[in-house]
Amino acid sequence: VVFRPFCMPGPFRFSDRLEEASKTEAKLAMDMQHCCGLGRQHAQGNKFGPSPVDASFVSQMSGAWGFDHVSVYSAPMPTDHDTKLHQIVVLREFSREDDVDESYVRLECVPSVGLLYQRIYTLQIPKATSQSSMDCRMTVYGYRIADVLDEWLSRTKLPEHTDSARFVEDILRTCNLHDAHAKYLEGVHGELEEWHRKQVEKERAQKVAALSVAAGAVLLCSIQ
Repeated sequence: VVFRPFCMPGPFRFSDRLEEASKTEAKLAMDMQHCCGLGRQHAQGNKFGPSPVDASFVSQMSGAWGFDHVSVYSAPMPTDHDTKLHQIVVLREFSREDDVDESYVRLECVPSVGLLYQRIYTLQIPKATSQSSMDCRMTVYGYRIADVLDEWLSRTKLPEHTDSARFVEDILRTCNLHDAHAKYLEGVHGELEEWHRKQVEKERAQKVAALSVAAGAVLLCSIQ
């Protein structure tokens, strides 16, 4: 009597394991979108969550009078909610009238997703930690922020793991506040590189484990 455990035909089982291993990178991108509130409805520009920066928004920013205050936040990484290394910058819109409620523009660059924005009326960012909140030395005209957005939109390569910090760095440089954040940003870049290295090692180990199981299943079926 030949013992036959649960065993599908070799080629089918092996391809299943390969497919499972290949889905890792796609899942990471999906996690990034869900973390930032980018479900299908948000990708179309839902006003209740961050929306993709497009030419229309860049035009709005170009026509804005200016911004006079900058806040920087660290938020959970899209694929690792326990690690707060994702960088967000919030700009306060300048107003000539004292009785007008303050309004802000939240900007961020999400790896494998792109630039996002959201108009908000409070400096409270859910799940994020404030790192700095500073007045600009002089009002920064809207077209200067628009130039930064336009330059990032022109890039054909999807944002990488360090680009949330690089984007914030470009905004701070435009607002003449880069020097005040230089040490902080240097530390963030180093931490992001270390985090990415560990993520790559983790993904590699998962793929190797999946392929090993697949190979074992094929071998088991072939000897029966």
